[in-house]
Amino acid sequence: MTALATLSNRLTLPYQRGAEFMAIPLGADAGGITAIGPYGFGEYRARWGQGPPVPAYIVSPRMDVVGDDVILTIGYTLNGVAATATVTVPRGTRGGTGFLIPLPAQLDASLRLTSLSAAPQPAGAGSSQWDITALLGTLARLVFLLGAEKDALARLRHDVRNMRFVDKAFAAGLDALGREFPVERGQSG
Repeated sequence: MTALATLSNRLTLPYQRGAEFMAIPLGADAGGITAIGPYGFGEYRARWGQGPPVPAYIVSPRMDVVGDDVILTIGYTLNGVAATATVTVPRGTRGGTGFLIPLPAQLDASLRLTSLSAAPQPAGAGSSQWDITALLGTLARLVFLLGAEKDALARLRHDVRNMRFVDKAFAAGLDALGREFPVERGQSG
């Protein structure tokens, strides 16, 4: 998600309205459910004279997802009606990778996210495990898609650079480091 901020900040004033985004605050945990909000779009309204047309929401893990896939259930209200959306974050997902929260096509700026729960439950509080970002314009959605690929390439570049160090290498990179030693894998000496 770092590329979203970098790319959006480089746009000129006429395009910034469509590229705005904001972090959604996560509250305390209660019974395995993390409260979301309260939040609003007052700054956007003050800057541009109206609310955002149709916000989109992105959820991203703060750290790498190890172990099983994580199923996120996000509660929301739209026009006073409560509902939930589900996002599956696959095992092996790198920290900072964003996932679009699937919301109804008929949504508007009155939609408010209310809660977040994860299965299996994380070891820490939900607010320390997840970030939620609201994309407030169409250009922000496009920048998110482009930025996601840029972030993935940056993580890959970082991994490739670290493959030459035993303590940071993994999988085939770790095997390649040990190829010169006459010790079979799985043996201890």
